[in-house]
Formats: sequence, C-alpha cells, structure tokens
Amino acid sequence: MADPRFKYLWTKISEQLNMSDSTPVEDWASRLQPEDMDKVTNFLTKDEKQAIFFWVSAVKPLEMALSDDPAEYPGKATIFVVYFLKTEKLEKKADLKASTNGML
Repeated sequence: MADPRFKYLWTKISEQLNMSDSTPVEDWASRLQPEDMDKVTNFLTKDEKQAIFFWVSAVKPLEMALSDDPAEYPGKATIFVVYFLKTEKLEKKADLKASTNGML
C-alpha cells in the first residue's frame, strides 16, 4: 500500500471515529479481502464509482465493512457511516463559476 491515497483514507476514517491515530484502521485494512481492496482501488483510480462507504458496526475493537454501492447498507447493525465522494474536477467548477458570473 505505497499509494499515499490509501493512508489518506485510513487517516480520515480514524479522524471521523475520534481515534488518536490511524493504526486500528490500517490494521483493519491490512486484513481486507482482495475483492474489498479492489473496491477501494477502483474508487481511487477509476471514474465509474463516485463514492465508497465504510459501515462501522463497532469502534473498539474496530469492525467495519465497505461497499461502493449504497444499496448494500447493512441497516441497524451500523452505528456510523464514513463515506468519500468524488467531486467535479477543479477546472469544471471554475468554468461553472465563470458562466454563472456571466449570467448575473
């Protein structure tokens, strides 16, 4: 996991869960099945998935599941949901802002 984007995700998840460091999340990530790790990798590298969800069912010890499909929400077993969304690229936002200002 040399890609710094993984470390960023694990750090942000730990921050959302009020953890003092990302070690529990990194340990959890190290035990991910290849199919789940592929979901994270695809979210980071491909444009077809616009979001990824981490369903937290316990914090101590950390128990999470992940999905790139919100329909897989596990329901009442989840106590917290951490998610990441892709947004439009900066230049598209600048074009939209410029065209909005031109209309005003």
